Amino acid sequence: MRSLTRMHVAALPSLIFAVLVTVTFGAILRPGPLYGFVTVAIGGGGALLVYLRVARALGVEELPQLVRTAAGRFAGGLPAISRYGPCGGAAGREARCRR
Repeated sequence: MRSLTRMHVAALPSLIFAVLVTVTFGAILRPGPLYGFVTVAIGGGGALLVYLRVARALGVEELPQLVRTAAGRFAGGLPAISRYGPCGGAAGREARCRR
């Protein structure tokens, strides 16, 4: 099975999980901010974890690269544009950014 097909197959259990969480909490909670937060936090977070587990089990080749990229983004803190200003701190770009 090709990698793209594996990614799509791995997304199906995540979709089912997210729908089940939405329906379950929809029966328990009234529509409102709490229902929205719980649905997004549990449904979205759980669906992500289900996807990672199924994708790993199916041997999706791009999964380690995706995890490294996401972990680097969160571990590295803010992006360079926020840390160093809109010009990124490079001397060549500073001249263009001055007005």
